[in-house]
Amino acid sequence: VLNLLVCNLTEEEHYLDGSTSTAWFLPTMFAIFVLINDENIHWFHLVIDMDKNNLILLDSNQSDFRREMRRIQVRKVALFLKEMLMDRSFYDFSTTAKPDIAGYSLIEPDRIGKQLPASNGSGIWVANWMKDYDWDDEYDQLNVRTLLRITTACRMRLAIDLVLHECNEMRDDVIKRAKKNWNAIQRHRDKIMKYIFG
Repeated sequence: VLNLLVCNLTEEEHYLDGSTSTAWFLPTMFAIFVLINDENIHWFHLVIDMDKNNLILLDSNQSDFRREMRRIQVRKVALFLKEMLMDRSFYDFSTTAKPDIAGYSLIEPDRIGKQLPASNGSGIWVANWMKDYDWDDEYDQLNVRTLLRITTACRMRLAIDLVLHECNEMRDDVIKRAKKNWNAIQRHRDKIMKYIFG
């Protein structure tokens, strides 16, 4: 689900920019969103701010026990990206400065929304953050929701958004089948009501 959401958001960015490029370019204002899984039980979010040279660790369930390990995971990702971006194929000119992502400052905002304890909703939290984040906000002032209650409705809303997204090639077929199923349910309901009330 998270991979699909990332693909959809990336497609939207390309659509809004009118870009049809298949290459990865690093403009002067650029951020990389990285989803990181901690021991297969918790998702947290790393934003690599290429403009401000910051690594922003967004964690909906900060843990003193796991905090240092999550920081290490962030540094590993930064080091990997630094090594990858050393490749000349990313640059048009040999004089282009290569970003030292591994040397970026690590920022851990405290005033971000938190998931409720034992909600098992870190993936949903990360997805909502990517969808709803306003680029005019400051990372240390992300206090839109103090606690995010992960409910079936939250999960269903995300699923519906993904299914109805314009990038979903099966969207029209899904809508057609959903309408057909709804009409069948309505006819069945009408029969029951007619039987009960004559």
